[in-house]
Amino acid sequence: MRCSFSMHAARWFPGPLAQSTTQSITLLLILALAGCDVPAQIVWSPDGSQAAYRSGGNAFLLNQQGAMLQPLGASVGGFAWTSDSKSLYFAANDEDHNTPTPMRLQWLGPAGDSTTQPASEPAQPKTQAAVNILTDGKVTLLFSLADVVLWHLELSPDGQWLAAMTSVNKQDDNSQEFRLFVYSIRSGDLYELSRFCGLGDCFTGPSELAFVEANGLDAVGQISGHIVKVKLADSAAMLPRQPLLDVILPLTKWMEPCKGGLMFSAAPRAFPAPPTPDSPQQIYKLFHYSCEDGGLSVLADDVGELFDASPDGRRILFERRTPAEIAASSPTIAEASSKPGPIKDELCIMNSNGSDPHVLRSLDEYVGDPKPPMWPAWRGNDQITFTATAETAQSIKVDDHDRKVLDVIQYRLTDKGTLEALQSLSGDWNSEMKPYFHADKQ
Repeated sequence: MRCSFSMHAARWFPGPLAQSTTQSITLLLILALAGCDVPAQIVWSPDGSQAAYRSGGNAFLLNQQGAMLQPLGASVGGFAWTSDSKSLYFAANDEDHNTPTPMRLQWLGPAGDSTTQPASEPAQPKTQAAVNILTDGKVTLLFSLADVVLWHLELSPDGQWLAAMTSVNKQDDNSQEFRLFVYSIRSGDLYELSRFCGLGDCFTGPSELAFVEANGLDAVGQISGHIVKVKLADSAAMLPRQPLLDVILPLTKWMEPCKGGLMFSAAPRAFPAPPTPDSPQQIYKLFHYSCEDGGLSVLADDVGELFDASPDGRRILFERRTPAEIAASSPTIAEASSKPGPIKDELCIMNSNGSDPHVLRSLDEYVGDPKPPMWPAWRGNDQITFTATAETAQSIKVDDHDRKVLDVIQYRLTDKGTLEALQSLSGDWNSEMKPYFHADKQ
């Protein structure tokens, strides 16, 4: 079985959510539940002195040379550093089975109201996720969530709110739904915000959170919804949604803040239209939305689900997806979407306004699963952490499968837009910690 998914640099976590069509919204989620391997992930502190690193289902705290400072437990993702780099919020499996944290429900939107969207019973086995804070080597539990998988965390710019994107595996049809929680760091209260939302969410201001929330089924059976914005406040009895854009939930993916607005990836649709051909890899557009005037513009046409802006917001890492047989002709998104077939995958970089895009590395050299073996990550504004090239991979045998393990390299982004190796972070790691791909699983 070939497991297909996208990348997520720095915060490029796993990208997930479920739908009834063949196009999967759950990147990591479906892969993990199907027994697939997922890419390694690294998230640097703002000052670049430490990093949270996850590979093979386990997370670790590293120093800037790659030495392990302490284990963080079993995890599929969820890391957020404070702006002063002194504390790390992280999610891990709750091995101590703490009592789930009581939560407030008054902020649930219409999609979470039991009269319009019945809550789904989670399938067995049950899972429990703990969200902790690590400061000066000491781990403190903040809250625990039962029957969910926690995928990623977002910390508000003022450090007062923590948003947790989770998923549940429904018992009735074994599909997945995303649920969004917010935790008040000031009061210690946990709120359930949405029971039927999309993967992406981001803080657009000190207490302003944007996310995708379901609205219902449209005329052609797609799950319609909105990108909405809410103003978080502990004193609020209700939390009104401010609709920003109408979207199709399964086709709206990652989201990140930018100056004056937000960026998001989505596959636009207009009806009536010919049927969309099935493909293991959907092609998306990267959009910019202005919160000031409501303007919507396209930054890039042929991209994957996930992307990551540099800390200063000047450049964007993204995956370029182009059908291989027409890659040389620079097709429009409409042409690309209408031609099923092999996809040419490239790790690219461009300016934040969409100008000067160029290729950093072909991802097709990683022939196997997962692809890529690790999500690239920003360290500062001119360094990128990624794997060594595929030809340097070492072969080992794990569970009767040929595993190709790779070193993790710190690169400098040169003025010419190329990657210059600075140091290996993984020289002293054992093979189980290193990123890998299975050459015999395609």
